[in-house]
Amino acid sequence: MARNRLVLLAGGFFVFFLFLTGLWWGLEYHMEGRIVYGVRIHNHYLGGMPRGDAAGIIEDLALELETKPVHLYYGDRIWELTPEELGIRIDRKTLLRRAYGVGRKGSLLEQARERWRTWRRGREIELPLVVDEGRREEYFAALARELNRRPQNASLDPDTLTIIPGQKGLELEQRASWERLEAEVKSFQPGQVPLVVREVEPATTRADILALGEPRILGQAVTIFDPREGNRTGNIQVAAAALDGTLIEPGAVLSFNDIVGPREPEYGFFEAPELVNLELVPGFGGGVCQVSSTLFHAALLAGMDVVERHCHSRPVAYIPMGLDATVVYDHLDLKLANGGISPLLVVARTREDRLEVAVLGKRWTPEKIHLEIGEIEEIEAPVEYVIDPTLQGGELLEEEPGTPGYRVRVERVVSLGEREIRREIVSESFYHPRPRVFRRGPDLGN
Repeated sequence: MARNRLVLLAGGFFVFFLFLTGLWWGLEYHMEGRIVYGVRIHNHYLGGMPRGDAAGIIEDLALELETKPVHLYYGDRIWELTPEELGIRIDRKTLLRRAYGVGRKGSLLEQARERWRTWRRGREIELPLVVDEGRREEYFAALARELNRRPQNASLDPDTLTIIPGQKGLELEQRASWERLEAEVKSFQPGQVPLVVREVEPATTRADILALGEPRILGQAVTIFDPREGNRTGNIQVAAAALDGTLIEPGAVLSFNDIVGPREPEYGFFEAPELVNLELVPGFGGGVCQVSSTLFHAALLAGMDVVERHCHSRPVAYIPMGLDATVVYDHLDLKLANGGISPLLVVARTREDRLEVAVLGKRWTPEKIHLEIGEIEEIEAPVEYVIDPTLQGGELLEEEPGTPGYRVRVERVVSLGEREIRREIVSESFYHPRPRVFRRGPDLGN
């Protein structure tokens, strides 16, 4: 009796297994080329749909999403664009492959379990995006140029010694803002996307200025620029605004490059001529060296110590030889140290065609400082010849007139009343001569 029951039980299990197997293969035959039931993309149900039909649905969805306007905003400012304009594209093939691949991976048991769960609970397929990184970076860099604002230090009006309040800066967090936009696009609901913008506190506050007491102008310099040169003027204004209100504690070193930052469009700089290897060439930040040179002049008069300074490859028109200071971000810097016992404040501003830089602080002694430019040594321009077969033998034509070079030494003289008490060399400059170039006809006898 017990044996018969075992046989019947085994037979029942076998019949049930055959039933399940038949059911599986029947369903497999029915679902051949079709997407498993329960699969959807947003509110579009793809379950049981042939791959070709699903591909058409996906194409329509992708086109709709790629051309749907998105509004990025910060405060009351709004920027409208479409994912397509930003270089965002829906990967149609990957999306279809993911949808069709549900319930078709692993063992038969694993496939069955996944299909059952998908049928019971549903399965949302995440959007695969293809992003043109160059276009995305270019767009967010342009957005940063429009939105970013440097913090403005609290400062002093050197004429009235009244405090000028500082202002917080703004900096677009480009990566975080992109991640928010990407999430909105993937949710099939691109609409209002808040940008991630960080507030940047100024380095010098009103309290810092008040702590100075009643500072005096220790050193001041003025240079002239042409306001009709719009981009160059803009660069001077940006660099001067970054420098304004810089506080230098006793023993600290001011780095011009650290304060002004990279000369790039996202920091507010424009393309303008700059001096590179004796030649004026276009580059972002042309004109910034006028700010560093004016600062150098004022700092020497204020008694600051020179840690690093470089002269230009040739003299510049806006400042006497020996008092210029060229800067190249991450390469050539102007560094000045406060060797005194109290803080110093740098004030910089532009007025019409004038750049004014002053160093303020407490004067502890009655000593006076002035600068003397020593005897200027002129270096004759070398002569270069270029053979020109279009000229007669021995014929010469001047191609470039050339300019001489110079060696210049600047000394700082400290005096008490009418008596000189100290003298030191604060700059030694070498300006390269520019060759005088002639075109010459070939010497037929040689």
